[in-house]
Amino acid sequence: MDVLTDQQNRAEARQLLPSPKRYMASNEFCPSVEIPAEKLK
Repeated sequence: MDVLTDQQNRAEARQLLPSPKRYMASNEFCPSVEIPAEKLK
């Protein structure tokens, strides 16, 4: 799902992106596995 492209015309993209960012910045975020960035590309 692309939430970065054309955000000014896509309200759902603007609303969806902040939620995971808040979660990842919180103390609740505690991943058990680390994935190297190059594997995500």
